[in-house]
Amino acid sequence: MKLNQFQRRVGGSGSIPVLGSDTAPTAVLTTTLPDNFVHADRSQIEGFPVQRLAVAYKYTGAGVAPTVSANLYLYDHTTQGWFQMDGTIILQDGKINHFDVVSLYDLPADSHSLALAGSLNAIIVPLAAGGEPDGTYTFVAAFDGAQSAVDVSSALSALLTTLIANQTNGTQKSIVRGGAKGTTAAGDITGRALGPNAQALDVYDASPNCIPGNYSTSRGDAVAVRASDITVTFTGPTIVASQIRRVMAYIDAATKPYVWEQGKNAIISISGTTITVASIDGVVATIPATTTLVVVDWVAQDKAYDQSLQALRTAPMYDVRSFRITDLVPLLAANQTVTNAWADLGPEVLVDGATHLRGWFVYTKGTGNVTTLQVRALIKHTAGGTEEYPLPVLKTDISAVPYTITADDEGVYVSPVDASGLRSLLWALANTVKYVQFQVKATTPGDMVINATGTGYTLGWGG
Repeated sequence: MKLNQFQRRVGGSGSIPVLGSDTAPTAVLTTTLPDNFVHADRSQIEGFPVQRLAVAYKYTGAGVAPTVSANLYLYDHTTQGWFQMDGTIILQDGKINHFDVVSLYDLPADSHSLALAGSLNAIIVPLAAGGEPDGTYTFVAAFDGAQSAVDVSSALSALLTTLIANQTNGTQKSIVRGGAKGTTAAGDITGRALGPNAQALDVYDASPNCIPGNYSTSRGDAVAVRASDITVTFTGPTIVASQIRRVMAYIDAATKPYVWEQGKNAIISISGTTITVASIDGVVATIPATTTLVVVDWVAQDKAYDQSLQALRTAPMYDVRSFRITDLVPLLAANQTVTNAWADLGPEVLVDGATHLRGWFVYTKGTGNVTTLQVRALIKHTAGGTEEYPLPVLKTDISAVPYTITADDEGVYVSPVDASGLRSLLWALANTVKYVQFQVKATTPGDMVINATGTGYTLGWGG
């Protein structure tokens, strides 16, 4: 195999052109040709058409061989102009790379170009990015009749293997849909987790004339849309207020839901498709304007008949303890420097409906003479309220380190601080608190900071 060759240099002197001095060709093709010109007939002697252009380079010098970019231009005899092929090729020292080229199967109809149309003419323009080491760059190139291989069979085989495996390995690749009936539209069949090893299919019986049998429509939930500060538009089945168990408004996946429970911390009523939520003490509840999802949890009118007991089944209440946030909700956007005066740690936290609040605090002592770190939780009736009440600490996770709750700052966790560390504290809310504000201070704080990473809170509802 013998390829066309031309050279470029970096540094030194002589007749070899400098790498990067080549420009895009514009001149009409003549018998005077540059050294980076490559020519071939449109097809090989056996009749196979040219498919691509092979290009490579070798570096000679004391430096480390770099990658070199190059552009390819093909000459058109009809317009007597040069056209750049799409894309820039990246050449590596000692490796052959390929340009795809135009491979005509039919010659142009105009007779004046028939003599020249059967050839391929190209110019390779090496590019210099700057910083290439001194030395000689020897380029070689030739047109190639081989075609780039595309292994379709192996890719298709791998896809089929994956699809077949997914039928039995538990990976969900399709969703069962229910067909349309009358004026209804087809929809996805839904289910819910009954435990770590059980997933049940949702079943709803809307018929008043059901046949007694061993089945149950004990509860359900449906998506609603926020209509105002106190109302949502319900898109579920026809229900009455006594069937509604709770309304949950979500802002996003990372923020805890606002939860109103019928008869517990709210009075929930329904008229048609409009559900109204009011606090049980008469204060109007506020559904945040930034709400992205509202879920209404309700208990169906159960028509299930238990053959073994010869009686109607009762509709069990949904366990509110399953509603909890165990993923850390961050408190800080950036590290916060601790001072010797109480300062708010992050924004207020809305805990309406929650029973327990756990704070997670990560601090760095630095080089200052910190003797104690104090963290407290203040409870409020209203957002931004000035009346703030210390909340007693229920539990600390650091049993080996003593802590003190003083009479004038009840609820403060005081700990000797010897180095950087972690603290986790638990407060009981008992569904009686709406807002909480964390605060922090330290005696002789020095350059101590509360770290944004790892500092936040989690919430729980129920026992």
